[in-house]
Amino acid sequence: HDSPDPDQCDAITRPNRLSCVGSQDSCATMGCCYDSSDRTTPCYYGNKVTARCTQDGLFSIAIPKTLTLPELDLTSVQLLGQTSAECNPVARNNFFLLFQFPVSSCGTTLKVIREQMVYENQLVGIKDPLTWSGISVSRDSTFRLLVRCSFAFSGFLPLKVDVVTLPPPPPVSSEGPLEFELRISLDSTYAEYYTDYDYPVTRVLREPVYVEVRILQRLDPKLVLVLHQCWATPSPSPLNAVQWPILINGCPFTGDNYKSALIPVVPRSAVDFPSHYSRFDVKTFTFVDQNTQQPLAGQVYIHCSVSACVLSPSDSCTTMCSRSRRSANMVKNESGTVLVSSPVSIYFENLMPEAQNDREGIYGMGISQQETLISGAAVAMGVLAVVLLTVTTWTMHKQKSKSVTISKCPSVQEKWVQVETVSATVPGLKTK
Repeated sequence: HDSPDPDQCDAITRPNRLSCVGSQDSCATMGCCYDSSDRTTPCYYGNKVTARCTQDGLFSIAIPKTLTLPELDLTSVQLLGQTSAECNPVARNNFFLLFQFPVSSCGTTLKVIREQMVYENQLVGIKDPLTWSGISVSRDSTFRLLVRCSFAFSGFLPLKVDVVTLPPPPPVSSEGPLEFELRISLDSTYAEYYTDYDYPVTRVLREPVYVEVRILQRLDPKLVLVLHQCWATPSPSPLNAVQWPILINGCPFTGDNYKSALIPVVPRSAVDFPSHYSRFDVKTFTFVDQNTQQPLAGQVYIHCSVSACVLSPSDSCTTMCSRSRRSANMVKNESGTVLVSSPVSIYFENLMPEAQNDREGIYGMGISQQETLISGAAVAMGVLAVVLLTVTTWTMHKQKSKSVTISKCPSVQEKWVQVETVSATVPGLKTK
């Protein structure tokens, strides 16, 4: 055996050293490292596979955990044909495993090639996959080591070791559908939700409605749902000049006298991936005419622009609602944002001609401050009806720095567009 390179010896700190043999002369012969200043373990294995065949017919194999990247899980390594306790490692520490076993046991195979007897065995890393809902993943390195001892009928030959390197696994990221869903909970517990047959849902003025937006059919814990803007309009068009903001840059609109509230989805919630969910409440409202103070007839829609962010050390995917952030103006046309509206119609029925005369709770803030947002309409608290909508998009990678391909609703002429964020729009408000 050749002596290991100095770098292979220096890589092993004293606490991680595994004793090889005793004397300095025999240490070099066995292919091990020697440190005369180390009185505890002067002869130790280097940072490589050290394998040999002994004259009394034993395999001796020392394996460091740095043999693979990521590092090898030493607890997963065993002989492929392990049959008894003598096949277990004879020594170990946090950095090394040492196997010593007879060439006639532990599943060793014998071949006679010309005038040589060739003994072969394999060390393998047994993967320990994690399974959830029928899906299995593994973070263990792929490891397979073939060891071979060749003996002449009349003499002794050195060991030959072949390390079998397997090709890397295919990448786990690929294109596919990404679905968002907006739905309404029966109450603040988010334990039950309204179904399609429950709508329209009637609410009293100012009564909170509990909204949830979520990513569907994704198991990546690093994926984070990010809410950008949420607002209401009296028509299917999210660009309608008459609109009232609910969330601005992911934060509740502070100009409303009954502000929405973000509801945290904590890890102990009854959901598998809390980061795939965003929740907030909306105090029940309806649009009213600025001059007559009567409810506006017609359809009312709630729109939300959302994106999926990949959690990383450089991006926490977190929206901070600081004072300066809350006072920011609503961005009506975000670059790269596609707005999708439901084709379902929800109509207002003007059944409260007298109830609005007292004007109680009509304004979220003064009309003069909101002319650019509501364009001649004020906002009052009213009765809510919501129809759920699932929006199908295509896989979105990193927030802002990546793009996503989506298809528009069936009611819109089909074409493919590249976007950075996507908004799911849900028809939602109805008064009686």
